[in-house]
Amino acid sequence: MKPESTPPASPLHLAADGLPRFTVEVRPGAPAAEEYAGEELRRHLHAMLGAGPQVRHRFHAAPHVLRINDREAAERAGIAVERHPAGVEEYLVETRGADLHILGGGPRGVLYGVYEFLEHLGCRWFTPEISRVPRCRTLRVGPLAMTGRPAFAYRDNMNWDTADPLWRVRNRLNGWHTPLPDYLGGQVTYAPGSFVHTHFGYLDPREHFADHPEYAAMTGGLRRPGANQLCLTNPEVLRIVTAA
Repeated sequence: MKPESTPPASPLHLAADGLPRFTVEVRPGAPAAEEYAGEELRRHLHAMLGAGPQVRHRFHAAPHVLRINDREAAERAGIAVERHPAGVEEYLVETRGADLHILGGGPRGVLYGVYEFLEHLGCRWFTPEISRVPRCRTLRVGPLAMTGRPAFAYRDNMNWDTADPLWRVRNRLNGWHTPLPDYLGGQVTYAPGSFVHTHFGYLDPREHFADHPEYAAMTGGLRRPGANQLCLTNPEVLRIVTAA
């Protein structure tokens, strides 16, 4: 994270005596991931305050608006939206005036911006069953200007105990191990229906075994048409796969 612009001098007073003094707004026509990002933000903040759904609309003219990926409003507030965020997973979290702006370069970026802000407030998601949502009666947010993006384009942990889509998106995992629906920002895959075992998509030794048994891997001194790997020491195999 790094500062990108000058935030306001005063903090945002988002809650007093357990009652919210904010609304979360998602721009009209926003995709499902942005709608869900707004709901995640709203849900966690109300949980922090111990405020149930009955108080969500207590303040009809709340003094603070938490805006989800509303670039037009951010630009009107003086944020240089043409410079950031650009990448699909990049985000910007910035306070301007009485409002908080969370922008993302793509669906995952918007969600990551929300989770970055919630982590700034102390929220953590340790396992699918164990989370930490701090409780408070008063909530003040100091001046913020945070940008960021994951260091790696592909992130996965290959752990069945964490095969929970919501836990994974909250912890910024986007890989093949657990499918992420569009409303959770989608996922990164290398090949349809597979992960790393993609050799046969380029050269299937079963199709060539009669004429080229040497394309199949040798196991126990034998080459079989049902081998699960190619013969990687065969220069012709290397040439075919590289060309494909």
